[in-house]
Amino acid sequence: MKKRIVLNLSHGLGEEDAQQLEARIGPFEEIRVACQFDLERPLIPQIEALRHDLPAPDFVIPPSLGPAAYLVGQRCEGIPLIWLRREGAPPKWVLGGIEI
Repeated sequence: MKKRIVLNLSHGLGEEDAQQLEARIGPFEEIRVACQFDLERPLIPQIEALRHDLPAPDFVIPPSLGPAAYLVGQRCEGIPLIWLRREGAPPKWVLGGIEI
């Protein structure tokens, strides 16, 4: 089975989260792109620059910054979004769900 590509623009997946995600979508390769947005500049060009030279993803984990997550979602029409949520103390990011 071909590995699906998960473009992760947020926090890296933990081992348990990766196992849960694999159980739901099958084998995947996580491409982690660290991103820090300059809120003094327009977000759209910064977001579009993130995807430059990357393979077309099967799934996208949007950034945790609300406005950036919204704009990424707009530009990923037809690509399911995976969302993460904070849990516990100390807080960690865990798999929240998949929106198709």
